[in-house]
Amino acid sequence: MVREKNINIKNNKKENTTMNNIIKDNTIKIDKIKTCIPYEYCKLPDNDVYKASFLGFSYVKTKAGLVIEISGKLFVSASSLGYITKENYKSIAERIYSLSGVQIDSNYLVTMAPTFRTDVCEDVVIKDNPLLYISELRQILKRITYKYNIYMYKDCPYKKGFTVIPNKHIPEFNGLVIEKKTLSSKIRLSVYIKGAEIKKAKHREYRKHISDELYKQTQQTIRFELELKKFKDIRKHFGINSKSAPVIQDLFKCQNSIIADVMSKMIN
Repeated sequence: MVREKNINIKNNKKENTTMNNIIKDNTIKIDKIKTCIPYEYCKLPDNDVYKASFLGFSYVKTKAGLVIEISGKLFVSASSLGYITKENYKSIAERIYSLSGVQIDSNYLVTMAPTFRTDVCEDVVIKDNPLLYISELRQILKRITYKYNIYMYKDCPYKKGFTVIPNKHIPEFNGLVIEKKTLSSKIRLSVYIKGAEIKKAKHREYRKHISDELYKQTQQTIRFELELKKFKDIRKHFGINSKSAPVIQDLFKCQNSIIADVMSKMIN
């Protein structure tokens, strides 16, 4: 369920705190997980196929095992854009099998497979112009450029009538990508219009699974998406105390408001 808000952001702490409240949600929603499954814990329908891609799932054969990428699209429906959640993560292997014929040991997948990429997401519906919201957020973030690199998000088409200072390589503006300036940490936060992204041709099959009403709502939906690509960053943001590689079941023990916490540190 996507929550609806009417937001006005100004560059002061009172308004910033209000903005953080709209994404202060303890329900962990994951858009993407990347892991590796040893061959003794999985079976392919055709061993001659080196790699394959399906809606919400893809794999590549390597010497170490089957490297798989799982997306929330596995759980898309007429009323949901699809997320990996505490309620459905134990059925990931079952979904993968029904979709692709690839058999994966479910217990190994959720309790033992190292998670070396995790994308956490939060979707918020904005009643007013969502691009204006993102533009105002960009103005706030300008003062923290000594800590972060800030780019324009380029995956969605330009919306006529919305004025920004164009990047010479990326004239479109539909969102922001914020990356921390450090080699020791691989953290990227993307803030963009979800509806513009799923208009792309590569999402044609995905769009067939959502209702017209939900598709219309995505035009007013801002996606906050935090990409974590190092074990230490995943452990830190999910509050995992173990020093071993995080696994899927660890992610859903988290009580943190991950996106809200990251945004709070950036703008306050």
